[in-house]
Amino acid sequence: MNGINGSHAAPQQLRRADEVDDLLDAVKGLIVPYIRAADEAAPQKAGGNTSVKIDGVPSNVLVDTLKPEALVEKLKLSLPAGDGLGKEGLLNVVQKILRYSVNTWDQGFMDKLYASNTPVGLVSDLLLSVLNTNLHVYQVSPALSIIEKITARKFANLFGFTGPRAGGVTCQGGSASNLTSLVVARSALYPETKKTGNGSYDFVIFTSAHGHYSVEKSALACGLGASSVWAVPIDSEGRMIPNALREQIVRAKSEGKTPLYVNSTAGTTVMGSYDPFEEISAICKEFGLWFHIDASWGGSVIFSQKQKSKLQGAHLADSLTVNPHKMMNVPVTCSFLLTPDEKVFHKANTLPAGYLFHNVDEDGDVWDLADLTLQCGRRGDSLKLALAWIYYGAGGFEKQIDHAFSLAERLATLVEKSENFVLVSSNPPPCLQVCFYYAPNGQLAEDSKTNTKRTSQMVHKLIERGFMIDYAPGEQGSFFRVVVNCQTLQGTVDGLVKALEEVGKEVVQPDWQLHRSASVKMPKPRTKRQAIRDERKKKRRETHEANYDAKDEERQSKRRRTEDESQEQGEEGEQQAYDDAGEQQQSFPSNGPEREFFGMLADEEQEYFRRADEMLELNQFPSPEDRDIFLQSVYKEAQGKELKLASSQSLSRLMERLILLSNTRQKKQIFNAFATHFLSLVQHRFASHCCETLFLQSAPVVTQELGGVVPEEKSEEDTEMRDGEEPVEESTMENLFLMTLDEFEQHMGFLLTDRFGSHTLRVLLVVLSGRPLEDAATKSLLKSKKKEHITVHGANANTQDLNTQLRAVPESFTMATKKIIQDAVSGMDFTSLRVLAKHPTGNPLLQLLLELDISLNHKNDKSSASNQDSLLYRLLPDAPKSLSDTTSEAADFVNSMVYDQIGSRLLETLITHCPGKIFKALSHNFFGERIATYVRNDIASYPALRALNRFSKDDLVEAAKKILPIVPTLVTKHRYNVLKTLFERCEARQAYEEKAALTKALTDALGGNPKDLIPKLCHLVEEEPEEEEQKFQQSQAPQNKTAIAAHGAHLASTMFKTPGQPSKVAQKSLMALPSDLLYQLATQSMPKMGVLTTALASPAAPQNEFFHKALVGALAPHVGDLAQSQTGHNVVNAIVDIPSQGKDRSVPLHVKQTIMASLAEHERTLRESWFGRSVWRTWKGDMWKTRRSDWVKWAKGAEGEGEEVKLKPWQRRNLEQKRAQAGKPQPKEKKEQVEENAEEN
Repeated sequence: MNGINGSHAAPQQLRRADEVDDLLDAVKGLIVPYIRAADEAAPQKAGGNTSVKIDGVPSNVLVDTLKPEALVEKLKLSLPAGDGLGKEGLLNVVQKILRYSVNTWDQGFMDKLYASNTPVGLVSDLLLSVLNTNLHVYQVSPALSIIEKITARKFANLFGFTGPRAGGVTCQGGSASNLTSLVVARSALYPETKKTGNGSYDFVIFTSAHGHYSVEKSALACGLGASSVWAVPIDSEGRMIPNALREQIVRAKSEGKTPLYVNSTAGTTVMGSYDPFEEISAICKEFGLWFHIDASWGGSVIFSQKQKSKLQGAHLADSLTVNPHKMMNVPVTCSFLLTPDEKVFHKANTLPAGYLFHNVDEDGDVWDLADLTLQCGRRGDSLKLALAWIYYGAGGFEKQIDHAFSLAERLATLVEKSENFVLVSSNPPPCLQVCFYYAPNGQLAEDSKTNTKRTSQMVHKLIERGFMIDYAPGEQGSFFRVVVNCQTLQGTVDGLVKALEEVGKEVVQPDWQLHRSASVKMPKPRTKRQAIRDERKKKRRETHEANYDAKDEERQSKRRRTEDESQEQGEEGEQQAYDDAGEQQQSFPSNGPEREFFGMLADEEQEYFRRADEMLELNQFPSPEDRDIFLQSVYKEAQGKELKLASSQSLSRLMERLILLSNTRQKKQIFNAFATHFLSLVQHRFASHCCETLFLQSAPVVTQELGGVVPEEKSEEDTEMRDGEEPVEESTMENLFLMTLDEFEQHMGFLLTDRFGSHTLRVLLVVLSGRPLEDAATKSLLKSKKKEHITVHGANANTQDLNTQLRAVPESFTMATKKIIQDAVSGMDFTSLRVLAKHPTGNPLLQLLLELDISLNHKNDKSSASNQDSLLYRLLPDAPKSLSDTTSEAADFVNSMVYDQIGSRLLETLITHCPGKIFKALSHNFFGERIATYVRNDIASYPALRALNRFSKDDLVEAAKKILPIVPTLVTKHRYNVLKTLFERCEARQAYEEKAALTKALTDALGGNPKDLIPKLCHLVEEEPEEEEQKFQQSQAPQNKTAIAAHGAHLASTMFKTPGQPSKVAQKSLMALPSDLLYQLATQSMPKMGVLTTALASPAAPQNEFFHKALVGALAPHVGDLAQSQTGHNVVNAIVDIPSQGKDRSVPLHVKQTIMASLAEHERTLRESWFGRSVWRTWKGDMWKTRRSDWVKWAKGAEGEGEEVKLKPWQRRNLEQKRAQAGKPQPKEKKEQVEENAEEN
């Protein structure tokens, strides 16, 4: 054939140019009228309808709609088996294709994120067809390769990719670009996957809930599976929520998965939203993820000065997809994948292909463009943008885009003003889509299906009028989605709104008549009375809340609740949704018992109490008597108003202060005032804090009454009765607590996960159990780190000793605790408990319940056997036997909790407190075998550490052998707490060989030089990472670096306290530090300072007897500055405790004298700071000045007695008794000196 159309030509003679000319002329006669018809139909769009031919048939240029079966019959497409049909057959098919296709040149086409071509676009497509080359290597497509290089680089520069190797490649559409970016991300971040595939990696991809479905298809193509794509929640405007992204990344890591890639969107498909790129980029850098922006639709706004701010932060992306064939009307397809560094693409996609790629220069520009992408066969789609850019210029693109955005805003305004539409999009819209419902008279149908049906019918009727729009699903049914493009005219927008109004009436009228006829036969609602009651109740509540908010807004207190409380939205405090891998929280409904409203204080009363709160906080009374008188008047005024005060945002602090200041009788009065209302109070945002304070302050009273302690005498003010008040027999505090529990009895399950009630229930359990109220572990259970700490001058301190030690509680409290545990989990099956274990609010309370359950019901193996229905065995059914079965519920529970960020905390409690036989099973089946795997994980390492603390010596030795090979990994991941625990347990279990092996492994992991141990652990020197290795890895935030250095310092301190090789290596490293680094170590932070004080207090290692002398000598030049440092002054104070002639540690007396002389030179500056005064007192500076000989005697006398200074009074008495029994009484002078120092400290 060869262009001769079947005729026989002479050899080597071609007439293809003539044939092209002939066919182009023929086809042009069909194409040009096709486009002209759309141009001529444009004026008709303003009327909202198409013109009518003489024969009455509508002239619809847009499309002649037919069903597929009918269209097959119309086209009658036949592919000849023999000779072709020639020119006539070709023109016949072309004519049919044009007739039965959607004319995207028509103004009414507003359906998709692309529209018509442009005249210059036709030229570019024709030119590419003429060239018909493959853009894979420069040799066969030199001009197109240069055009793609220049165009992609210029395009990338617009987005802020300004590096020397910035650029990109074209792909066959946005989906192909997104797929390519994912492949590049995987190969760049994990180079080994290029050869081995995904391997052991369980990658996770994060994309907006409104992101394009191509991300999921890309995951399938990469072998990751659709489940690897996690949808990140969006806000009300359709933008990805950065905090939700962070939570999902943390969750993925806790489950042992590998977060890989974040796909954000510039112009989502439905709403046109732009994600917050700067915030997302920061998260990606923090966790070392690839940051991709799918700007297929909205990226073209980069040409508009008015709209380009929507892309703020795009320059931070690792890759970016943008499709000029969408918003810019460039021919389909034209999709660019842009990058700040083409070399990354080349490295990720290149493969050996010597037959194709020759003489590749690794350092030069890449000209064989197929090496940058997955495709080999590609058209030169960049030519389409290049020719349009040349023809229109960047200024022309800007005008087109600004024109389209102004029309989109006009359409949104018309819809917003109409009474028959409800706008879904914002106004102005974020991009060129305008979304809205048709709602006659502003009323949507109550049934979403009705709205969807109405929308669908209207869309199909609009096609008859020459408009094609789309619709998308929404919460109230499907809504319209209209896409404005750069060639849309204003009349088209106006005509569309008019057409929608008319079509809506045609669709809704029959529906209204149908519903009207049906409603005549419908019976009355069966729940009408209940609905009326609910409506009245709702109105009363809304009125109360409105009045409350209005008045409270006028007099907002200057002192607000702390940040963690202020972020909780409103008083209702509904539970936040919690996703447990798809499990529904049906056991924990958010609708609990109805809360009471206690009314509001009058304005005068509020002002009085507000002023009283300020006066108590300032404590500026003339005398204590005046303060007592004022306090009694406040108590008297507060009687009968306790509930209102407790539930007031601005006055609940006053109620807490009154509780702190109250005596026993007053506490009981408050108990009685709260009685029968506790269930509502503990659910209240502010009143719950008052209840917690009341419980904590009343707990010591129970112990006092149990011991027969008579309460304080009743004052005259306490015994005054209000008018008409009957004298009531005073209840014991024990009975008041038990009556409070009666109110909670039927609602324990609800209180487990109530935002405020769960905290109060924790406090109540601690009180009932008799645990110390001021214990560090107890405090972490009772309040968050950010919770406001309410204090007041004059609070009763008589019960302080009872708060810091175990309290005696009555037997009724023990029985009540057991009943609470039983009631709280009664009715919950294994699945419900598992969900509760991962609930952010329920988990801390479940930890406490489990600890109490084990202590009360599982004190020994016999009691454990008789309590198979306890909480412990509900969590681990049939344990310990079932733990050896990998398919059992108990084993599944452990496996699901160990990697969960929340559930692992419950597992820590379980491991710490469970009976020995269960721990033995846990150790044998889980932690013993997998200890090396667990300690490498961010989450699982914490339960593993709890297990290490309980291992026997043999188990510990085996665990150490498994961990030793991964010490370099632990050091790289800064998992210093694991190593610290190993050193401590090896010392406790006397595993001496493992201590030495662990020390060697740690030294080797830090570079092999023992002198580098302290500098690297404490981050005194910054290690410079290799640029190539760290290019795509996360950068550590300052707070992370501080925490890592603190963990390293704790490890170093532990090594100093561990005799043998650990302390020897640590002392050698510390001795090698220069004086300036020692000063930094002493002054940078408390953990680092602790390294020095621990070193000074630890014995010198063998063959290093002069360690303390050398260390103090190195510190001596900085002693003046150290003494005035917040942390450094502790180091100076620690030196004085070291004896001059001690066996294990010593510092010569003359060195101490030198230090004291240096301190005396800085006396004036020392006295100006608290830290300096502390050092001056400790070193007896005044004695040095006035009685030098006495100071020398004191310094000599203090030698060997330094440790005694630190003893508590009762410890010192025991020591004196032992000395007396041994016949070695303490010298009077030294005894007086020790007591003097103890009092000063």
